[in-house]
Amino acid sequence: MGGFAEPLPMNPGVASLDRRTLAGVTLVEVLVVVAVIAILIGFLLPAIQSARETARQVVCSNHQRQTLLAMLVSHETRQGFPPQLGWSSGQEGRGAFGTFFFHILPWMEENELYESTLVPAFGQPKRAVQSSSGSGSYTEYPNTFDSRHHRGRTIAFIGNRNITTFRCPSDDSANHVVGWFGWAGGSYASNFQVFGNAPSVVVGTAVNTSHRPNLVRWEGRGKARAIGDGLSRTLAIAEKHGTCNAVQGQFAGDLGRGGVMWARWDWPDLWQPAFAADTNAVGSAAMFQDSPKPYLLPGPCNPRVAQTPHRGGVMLAGRLDGSVRSTSAAIDPAVWCAMITPRGGEPVSVE
Repeated sequence: MGGFAEPLPMNPGVASLDRRTLAGVTLVEVLVVVAVIAILIGFLLPAIQSARETARQVVCSNHQRQTLLAMLVSHETRQGFPPQLGWSSGQEGRGAFGTFFFHILPWMEENELYESTLVPAFGQPKRAVQSSSGSGSYTEYPNTFDSRHHRGRTIAFIGNRNITTFRCPSDDSANHVVGWFGWAGGSYASNFQVFGNAPSVVVGTAVNTSHRPNLVRWEGRGKARAIGDGLSRTLAIAEKHGTCNAVQGQFAGDLGRGGVMWARWDWPDLWQPAFAADTNAVGSAAMFQDSPKPYLLPGPCNPRVAQTPHRGGVMLAGRLDGSVRSTSAAIDPAVWCAMITPRGGEPVSVE
């Protein structure tokens, strides 16, 4: 009648299903999906972490290349490498005073910061200045660039400035130095065997740099042509934890504590941005460390040598020719030592 269709009969199979059965199937499906997602995350997370670490290594390597380029331009401009610590001219009161990393600032787009250390002409050849840290006095010379010159501000002045290029994103410990001691940390150290002025020194006991006989051992000013191993086989800089064998609240100069303060000028101690300087870290003892825990005292981190913060024991180190290469922690310590020393006639890497 009238064109109305009769309703379809209800499917008796569906009508007879137990609602608890439907609910149970749904829960199982959810659990399966959650399990699958967890498994996928388990597979993907290491890959994501690896990708992030690779990106950090690229940044770290680029920072080293910028540092090396500035070093090479400095060498051409001043006809010699920057000193590990001291006067750029090699003579008291001439040129600029500071660490290796301070001396290369003009060629790292940090010229304004460098220029701020210019000591003004004050009508006399020199003047004695008392350090606000109580670490003794030092002599200022007019018309020189002096990292110690703080114009009445805090002791660090230059040293408390964070320089992004001197940081490796894999090295979290560099972020803690300034908050603990008033100095900015870094992640790279320069090779004392190249930029120092002695085969080695005794560090670990703080010695005021106002004592000239102690300073001159750090004040190298070598030339590229004097590198017996060749520039491509000799290390210029390497990675080093900003904080090594130190914990918060301890005095920076205490024996055994160290790391990297990129502009540390008042004491040639274990916070100097250097490696392979100490008599206790030469030969096979100069081998770099693979990710030692930096915040333990006493701990495994040795501030006398370089350390890699990267996964898998990969050390990124820059050479005097401006190249940055990766070195495995499995390298023969004798080969690593040979790359540190500038003299020839030693075993070389097969890289």
